[in-house]
Amino acid sequence: MAFKEDYKRFLGRFDLYERNLPRAFVLIMKNYCTPQMVIRLKEIGDYEARVKNEVLILLTEIEINYEPTEAQFLSVSFIS
Repeated sequence: MAFKEDYKRFLGRFDLYERNLPRAFVLIMKNYCTPQMVIRLKEIGDYEARVKNEVLILLTEIEINYEPTEAQFLSVSFIS
């Protein structure tokens, strides 16, 4: 009996997880990726087939394609 109840709860949670995956994908792409990163991700050869709507693959590709930019400082010179 306890197994059946646990299994029902698991199925409910798994269903919620499956429904929220596309939402998480959109949230990551819109709020956490720069426009340059979105372009870089969409240029992946198999983006439509492999990456689109797959959150874990998206995060892996972001990690692979991430290149931190160096801080750029404005150079100031004084003329006397």
